[in-house]
Amino acid sequence: MAKTRHIHHRMNQRGIQQAMLDLVKQFGIDSGDKTILNQKALRVAIAECKKIEKLMQKMENRGGLVLVEEDGHEITTYPLNSYNRSKARTH
Repeated sequence: MAKTRHIHHRMNQRGIQQAMLDLVKQFGIDSGDKTILNQKALRVAIAECKKIEKLMQKMENRGGLVLVEEDGHEITTYPLNSYNRSKARTH
């Protein structure tokens, strides 16, 4: 979305970063022509981010995950480092 000179000036004046506005758009509640991200919604969003962080740490410990999809269907999944080509050739 295009930004006016006014919002650029106010963002600089108030120390508001673009990343903050992106979060308001993502997690905020629409109220007419405004989008509001209050403290309650921020606490909910922070809790969700912590859950996501825990899941990502589990995935990192496994070396990553692979999801195979085709035509919108999830077919299979496996840890990224689970396939060993040298083992596959010897069998």
